[in-house]
Amino acid sequence: MVTQREYAERIGCSPITLCAILRGRRQPSPQLARKIEKIMGIPKHELRPDVFKPSDK
Repeated sequence: MVTQREYAERIGCSPITLCAILRGRRQPSPQLARKIEKIMGIPKHELRPDVFKPSDK
C-alpha cells in the first residue's frame, strides 16, 4: 500500500499540502490536479470543478 507521504513525493508536493487538498481545505493548481489524477486516480474535475469539466481529458 502506498502512503500519503509516498504519493506526495511522486506528485511533487509536501504531505501536508496533499492532505489539505484531499480534505478540501486547499485547491491544487491545475497542473497539480493533473498530477494527482495521473498518480492517484482522483479525477481532476473533482479537485478543481471551477477549471475542469467531467468530460475534460
